[in-house]
Amino acid sequence: MTLPCFSPFAGDRHLAIARYFAKFVSSKVNKNYFPPHQPPAIPPQRLRIGYIAGDFHNHALTHLMGELFALHDRSRFEIFAYSLGPDDGSYERQKIKTDCDKFTDLRDLATPTATEQIYNDKIHILIDMAGYTVYANPEILAMRPAPIQISYLTYANTMGADFIDYFITDNIVTPPRLAQFFSEKFICLPDSYQINNYRRICPAEDAKIKQKNPKAKYGLPEGAFVFGCFNHSRKIEPVIFGVWMRILEQVPNSVLWLLESNSAATENLKNEAKLRGIEGERLIFAPRLLQEEHLIRHIWIDLFLDTLYCNAHTTGSDALWMGIPFITCPGETFAARVGASLLTAVNFTAVNS
Repeated sequence: MTLPCFSPFAGDRHLAIARYFAKFVSSKVNKNYFPPHQPPAIPPQRLRIGYIAGDFHNHALTHLMGELFALHDRSRFEIFAYSLGPDDGSYERQKIKTDCDKFTDLRDLATPTATEQIYNDKIHILIDMAGYTVYANPEILAMRPAPIQISYLTYANTMGADFIDYFITDNIVTPPRLAQFFSEKFICLPDSYQINNYRRICPAEDAKIKQKNPKAKYGLPEGAFVFGCFNHSRKIEPVIFGVWMRILEQVPNSVLWLLESNSAATENLKNEAKLRGIEGERLIFAPRLLQEEHLIRHIWIDLFLDTLYCNAHTTGSDALWMGIPFITCPGETFAARVGASLLTAVNFTAVNS
């Protein structure tokens, strides 16, 4: 269940829909399949932390949290990863396998069998990074293979489920007034909720990089001011697109650089631009590239423009890691406040209100 980005439902509506779906999920499984979890008589020397996700492959999620597993203190934690999605043989997937104490592929297993794998690993805390997204299997969570179950990073809203105890967040992306719209208790991190670390692949901006990767390489006109937004096209709704077109109208010799999601979206956006008096040629579409190449091309963006109801998440971190100015307009849901969270974490609150 993924709610449309561009339907700005109020928080109570989100919660009601999530609760309805969570009840449906729970109805499909035996919630008493395992005996109730009991606290150990002797506290364990190392906590067993499990991460379950559908995107442990070349995906925006692994671009963000690729360093997460290696950063755990192994004197205190054992790390388990459970994959629900395809094996693409990518570097990202292999790195997760290498950095975990145990990696288990659950994608071809029946739900009870997959859940038993987690239960038998005696996981203390299971962190769900799938929610109700593609490849997710919330039925596993509903069967309660771990005593503490937490939602983090992937699903940008409440799951409305009694089988999810906590939600990892921060005080900007979910200010206290939003707690009433979550069934989970908040675990608030001190800066941004979002783990990201591109030091491994993030190139330094210098003249040599620009010489090797000139504007013409990306179809960008020389001398033009480049507004950029590499969010998926499904995040672009009429209100923000209208704002962008007014900006282009008021800034001569400027272009808008967007990510090419698919040919239909590209054609529709160009046609909408023309209807607003902007020539379609001022919208330039960037093909998908490998992560390092994608980061490098950011050097030609003069200002990153955020979307409204579903902000830049990974794409926002991409821009900030490459030193690109980023402007956002915080809304009233988690997904609409990620830009504010990222900017606050790097002390740019003036363009954040």
